[in-house]
Amino acid sequence: MWQRRRLHAWTVFGLFITAFFTALRVEAATPVEAFARLPVFDDAAISPDGKYVALKTNIEGKYYLQIFEIKGNKLQRTYASDTSDLNVRWIEWASPTRLMVSLGKAYRRSGVPVTETRLFAVNYDGSKIKDMIKQKEGDLELQVQDRVIDFLLDDPNHVVMTYNQDDVTQPRAMLVDINSGKGTKLQRGKEDIFNWVTDRQGRVRIGFGKKGENWHAIIRDHDNENWHTLVSNSYSSDRSFTIFGFDSDPNILYVGSNHEGGTTAVYRYDVKARQYSNKVFSHPDVDVRSVIWNKQTWKPRRVEYISDSAQYVWWEVSAESRYSEIKKSLPGFNIRLLDYSIDDNIWLMYASNTDKPGAYYIYNNRVRRLIPLGPQYPELQGLSLGNTFAYGFQASDGLEIPAFLSLPAEFSTPNLANKLPLVVVPFSGPGYRDFLAFDATRQMLTNRGYAVLQVVLRGSRGYGANFKAAGFGEWGGKMIDDVVDGTKHLVNQGIADPNRICIFGRSYGGYAALMSTVKTQGLYRCAVGLNGVYNPKKMMGGEYKFVGKRDFAYWEAVIGDYGDEKLFTEISPESRAAEIRIPVLLAAADDDRVVRASQSKNMANALKRNKKSVEYLELESGGHSLTTSESRIPFFEALDDFLAKHLK
Repeated sequence: MWQRRRLHAWTVFGLFITAFFTALRVEAATPVEAFARLPVFDDAAISPDGKYVALKTNIEGKYYLQIFEIKGNKLQRTYASDTSDLNVRWIEWASPTRLMVSLGKAYRRSGVPVTETRLFAVNYDGSKIKDMIKQKEGDLELQVQDRVIDFLLDDPNHVVMTYNQDDVTQPRAMLVDINSGKGTKLQRGKEDIFNWVTDRQGRVRIGFGKKGENWHAIIRDHDNENWHTLVSNSYSSDRSFTIFGFDSDPNILYVGSNHEGGTTAVYRYDVKARQYSNKVFSHPDVDVRSVIWNKQTWKPRRVEYISDSAQYVWWEVSAESRYSEIKKSLPGFNIRLLDYSIDDNIWLMYASNTDKPGAYYIYNNRVRRLIPLGPQYPELQGLSLGNTFAYGFQASDGLEIPAFLSLPAEFSTPNLANKLPLVVVPFSGPGYRDFLAFDATRQMLTNRGYAVLQVVLRGSRGYGANFKAAGFGEWGGKMIDDVVDGTKHLVNQGIADPNRICIFGRSYGGYAALMSTVKTQGLYRCAVGLNGVYNPKKMMGGEYKFVGKRDFAYWEAVIGDYGDEKLFTEISPESRAAEIRIPVLLAAADDDRVVRASQSKNMANALKRNKKSVEYLELESGGHSLTTSESRIPFFEALDDFLAKHLK
C-alpha cells in the first residue's frame, strides 16, 4: 500500500517560497481552476521536540506526505512519499522521531457503503513502516482501526487506542507499541460505551456512548475501579457537555457545559466530590469551542470561542505576548495556533482572512523568526478578492439569525451594493456553524460578480442552548424559513436583484436549497445541490445498518418521529419534485460515505419523471467534501456555467 517515491529534482519547499512571491496578473474573471484546485497543504504536525514538521501537500494534483527537519529558520526535507492513491485522514507524531498516519478508503461491507480506516507508524526518514493493529488468524477484520485517544507524550514507545477484535460494539482501551503494533488491554469493553478518555497519567478514566435514548458518560476516580455516571442527557435536550481534558491533578477535569443555562462555558469539575467546582470562562453570546493546554504543566493556556470569527483568551502571559508579536508581523490576518512543541519553542500556525487565502508558518522562538511554508492557493496570490461581512437578520418569527454577506472586491461595504445577482448558500450543517474565514467557493462566486449570502440556520451549534433547540423538529420547517427570510431581507435592502437569485448548498444545504424552492415559489431562478439529502426518511433508515444505531436517536430529535409518514412526505424534496419549477443542478460523489450518492440520483430521476429541468453530474471520487482535483474542478466548472446561464 505504501510506496516511497522520488520527487522532481527541485525542492518542494523552494517551489512554495517562489510561488509565494510570484506576482499574478489580475483578470476580470480568474480561471475556475485557480479556485477549484486542492489547497497546497491539507494537514501538518510538529514533532514533540520541535525538530521535525510533517506535511500533507498537494503538488501538481498529487498528494505527498513530506517530513522536514527544522534547522533555525530553514527546513531540510528528510522524507517524501506519493500518497495520491490513498486518502490520508490525519497525521500526528507519537514520539520525537515516529509519525502516525491514518489512511481511509471507501468500501462496502455486506453491500453497505462504509469508510475503512487503517493506521501506520513511520520514522522521520520513511523507515520502519508498521501497521498498528496486528491481525491474527480468526480475528475480526475491523472497519475502523485509527482511533488514538492518547499519544502519551511522556512515553515515546506507546499510544492508547480503542478497538476490540472480539466485539466491535464494546471497544477496549489498548496500550499499543508504536514499533511492533502489539496491543495490551488497559480497559475492557463495556456495554453502551463507544469510546474512552485517559487522564494525564495515561489512565482510562472516562467512557462515553449511548444508553437507550440518551447519550451518557461514566467516570471513575484515579485510584479505584468504581464507575459512576458523569452525565446523561436526552438527544432532544438542549443541554451540552464537552470533555476538554484532565488537569495535571487527576481529580480535576475541565469540561464545557451549559447546565446553568445560556451558552456553553468552561468549568472545573471535581471528580472526587462529583460536582462542578467553579466556572472558568464563559461568553454571553456564543459557546466555548476549545481549550488549549501547556504540554509541560498540563494546565489550560488558552480558550477559544467563535463570535463572527475565531477569538482567543490567553491565560499564559508569555504565550499571549508572543502571539501578539506574531499578529503584528502579519497585519490583516487571523492567526490560528495549530500545534506546538513540548518546550513551546516551535509553533505551527495558519494565517488567513476572508479575502486572504492563507498560508502556514512555523515560528521559531529561539531565533524569533517566522518560516513561511507557502500559500494555500498560489494562483490567487496578488488578486483582489471579495469582501465578507457579518450580516445577520431577524427571521419571520423574531429569532435573530446570524449570516455572512460576501461581495465582489470593488464593494468595500454593503451600503455600496445595489441589485447584484445573488447566490444564497444555506450552511451545510445542521449541528455546526459557519464563521468568517476564507472559502474558495465563495471567492469564485464573488469573482464572477455575484453577492453571496451564507445563512447560519437555527439548530446550529455555537450560539447557545436556545438557538440550538430552536432547530429541533424544524428540518423542513423554520430552518427553511430562515433561508427564505434571509433572501427576502437582501432584496428589501436593495442589495439583491429580485430577478437574479439562485440557491446552492452542500449536504444539508443541498436539501435546504431544493426545499426552499418547494416552499417559496418564484423567489429563486435556479437551485444547486452537492452531495445533498433529498429523502430524509431513507437517510435515517440507513442508520439501522450500523452497529448500535448510535445516531438514530439524534436524527429523530432533529428531524422527527421516524414513523410519521406524513411528516417525511411533506419535508422530502424527492416526494415533492413535481412542485419544483426552476432548473436544478445536482452533483454527487460516488464514494461519499456521509450522504449516499443515491440520494442525488433518485432526486434527479424524480425531477426527470416530472419533466423538470435537471442536470446531474456524477463524480467518481472526492467523498463528501470533494477532496480530489478530479472531483473539485468538474464541479466548480459545472457550477460556474450553470449560474452564468441562469443569472444573466
